[in-house]
Amino acid sequence: MGNEEQNNNLEVQILLHDHAQSSEDARYRDTLILHGFYFSLAILAGLIVAAINIFHTYWLCALVSLISAAIFFIFLISLRSISAARNAAWANRKRIEGDARLKGLVNINKWIVERLDEMGKRKSKDFWERRSAANWVWRFQLVVFIGWSLLAIVSILLQIGVI
Repeated sequence: MGNEEQNNNLEVQILLHDHAQSSEDARYRDTLILHGFYFSLAILAGLIVAAINIFHTYWLCALVSLISAAIFFIFLISLRSISAARNAAWANRKRIEGDARLKGLVNINKWIVERLDEMGKRKSKDFWERRSAANWVWRFQLVVFIGWSLLAIVSILLQIGVI
């Protein structure tokens, strides 16, 4: 075995290891996003119940809304960061899979990911299959943050008598 062949084998081993690490990192971040979403739904439900029970006391509702907006802003930043790192890990994995030296080594489940038909031809994905749920989680957090912020503003305006 020549020195060039050993170097090529070493590079392939490094790429395979990097592929495995990127896959593990992306799946871990997918799990974090999912757990963060479930946690935020539980927090949201509790805060909605609290806001409904105290809505008649505008200043208290404004306080709860401001605290809620701050909580969901922190969730938003965290989940956006996790989502960006997740996307980078999946992109790195895809880049590695494109390396010609790895042909046949990392495409084991390619038919699942790319929806290949029985003849090996790629099927087209519909509108919903092209969307990533993980990318929508941080957008959900943004909407909730805006909602709580608006409720805080409305509560403050009701308290001071502008509305």
